[in-house]
Amino acid sequence: EQESRTIIARVGLSIDPMTPVSALSVAEQQLVEIARALSLKSRLIIMDEPTSALTETEVQRLLSIMDRLRKDKVAIMFVTHRLEEASAICDRMTVLRDGRLAGHLDREGGPIALPKIIEKMVGRAASELYARPAQRAVAGDVVLSVRGLRTVRDPEAPHAIVLDGVDIDLKAGEILGVAGLVGSGRTELARAIFGADRIAAGTITLDGKPIAPASPADAIA
Repeated sequence: EQESRTIIARVGLSIDPMTPVSALSVAEQQLVEIARALSLKSRLIIMDEPTSALTETEVQRLLSIMDRLRKDKVAIMFVTHRLEEASAICDRMTVLRDGRLAGHLDREGGPIALPKIIEKMVGRAASELYARPAQRAVAGDVVLSVRGLRTVRDPEAPHAIVLDGVDIDLKAGEILGVAGLVGSGRTELARAIFGADRIAAGTITLDGKPIAPASPADAIA
């Protein structure tokens, strides 16, 4: 058990080794997997999209641990589509395009420049990067309003709640982003509004009129 605690601490975790993995967060589960590899004295670790379901804080924690492992002479293959993370942590980058090798990029005294990565990815020079305009469009009236939305995984099991008490307003000329980790209910929210999933409670109003779509086809109509 003491050896387990030592290995777990090496990846920055302070949990009881007897804790069920199912009780851990996604980030903690990934760190346990890394600890498991280290317990086998692995000198090569392959990480496939390890940050896709992590918060920004958890991402920075994982990158810090990767940096520590690198200093311990552990080789890491980091598969990702997030360019900023790859630029920050990678010593050497292999870029694929349409299933073929597009080229290699090496870290030379600092992070690999994003324009160089983009050029390899798209096959042409990234001559201009456009910033978001400082001036924002003025939003209009509320087009879509959701109040107290609740959905359940199974109508026969009303306590298996997926969404509960969700309120949103979407205005004309506005882009509303819905963010959250995997399993947080983002997709289920869209499915409920679009009529793909049944609503257990709450209201949906479109252009001031209550709607209750029974299916996507009904929502489109």
